[in-house]
Amino acid sequence: LQDYQSAIDCLQQSNSISIHENNILLLAKTHEARQEYKKAIEVYRLGLQHYVEHPEFLVQIGLIYIRLGDSNNASQVLAQAVEISPKDFSALLALGSILQDRGDIDGALAKYRVPSQENPASAQLWNNIGMAFYAAGKLIAGISCLKKAQYLDPFEWTISFNLGLLHMSANQYASAFHYFSSAINLKPDFSDSYMYLGLALFRLDDFKNACIAFEQGLRLERSYRILLNYTIVLLMKQQNVEHAKELFLESEKLLEREPSLVEFTDDAPVQRRLLGQYFNIHIRKSVSYTHLTLPTIYSV
Repeated sequence: LQDYQSAIDCLQQSNSISIHENNILLLAKTHEARQEYKKAIEVYRLGLQHYVEHPEFLVQIGLIYIRLGDSNNASQVLAQAVEISPKDFSALLALGSILQDRGDIDGALAKYRVPSQENPASAQLWNNIGMAFYAAGKLIAGISCLKKAQYLDPFEWTISFNLGLLHMSANQYASAFHYFSSAINLKPDFSDSYMYLGLALFRLDDFKNACIAFEQGLRLERSYRILLNYTIVLLMKQQNVEHAKELFLESEKLLEREPSLVEFTDDAPVQRRLLGQYFNIHIRKSVSYTHLTLPTIYSV
C-alpha cells in the first residue's frame, strides 16, 4: 500500500515493547524507501546496541554510506562486518566496489576472491570482476567475466552496457553495437547508451543512424559528454558544421553553469582547445577536470 508512515508507527510501537532484529530491518528499510537515510542509519545503530555482532546491520549501514557517496565511512563499517563474518558476500562485494572506484584493482580482486568461491552464481560479482579486469587493461578476461554475468542475469542492463564499453575499447564495433542496443532495450532512458551506440555506428560507417542515436541521447539528457562527442563526429564527417558549432557552444554554456558537475575523459581538455580553435571561439581555461576513462557501472 506504500503507507510508509503507518508502517513506521507500527514498527516503532513494536520495538518499544520488544526489539527484534526483523523489526529493525523492516523499520530501517521503510526509512530507506522514503529516502530518510540518516534515520535508517540511526535504526540500524539502535539494532547494534542490542545485537552487537550483527553483520547484516553493519552491511546495510555501509551500503547507505555508499549511496550517499561517503566511501570512507562505508569502508570502515563494512570492514567491521567482515571482521565479524569474514565470508559475508555483500560486505566483500561492496568493499571491492569501493576499492575499484579508488583505482585499487588488485585490492578489489582480492576482496572478490572469497565471494567467487562462496557464491559463484552471482551476476553482480562477475560484472564487477569483469570491470576490474577492464581497468587493469585485460580486455579478454573482462569480456569473459561479463559474458558469464550476462548468462547468469540476461536482463540486467548494466552488464550489457559494460560489455559494450569493453568491445568498444577492443575496437570490436559490431559487438559493441549489439550490446549497447541490448542495454537500450532493457533501459531506454539511459542517455549514455545512445551516445556509445552512436559512436559504434559511426565507426561502422553508418553516419545517419549514428546521428539519430546522438539526437535521442540529447533528448534524454543535454550532457556535456554527449554534446562534445556529437560535435566531434559531425566535424569528422564535415557535415552540418553549423549544428556542430551550436552543440559546442551549448557545451561551453553548460560548463560555465555547472563546472563542478561536468565529467571529462583524459583528453577532453585537448578536445576543447582544438574545437575552440576550429570554431574561433574563446574557451575558459579555469576548469577543474575530473579524470576518468569510460563511465563504468558497478553493482553493489
